[in-house]
Amino acid sequence: MNIKRELLVELLIDYIKNNFNNDFCIKIFADQLKVNPVYLSYIFRKTTKIAAMKNLTNL
Repeated sequence: MNIKRELLVELLIDYIKNNFNNDFCIKIFADQLKVNPVYLSYIFRKTTKIAAMKNLTNL
């Protein structure tokens, strides 16, 4: 796995943890990072073996 992907996944996990009480939207986060939300969801799922939204239930 390349470092950029690992960093994006770590940032998304932190974002989920810090925003699970708010309206969570992967598109908003992806826009902030200037990456495609579909790509971000894909690398998250590929790295963690779970969907980003499913991660909310694991917190």
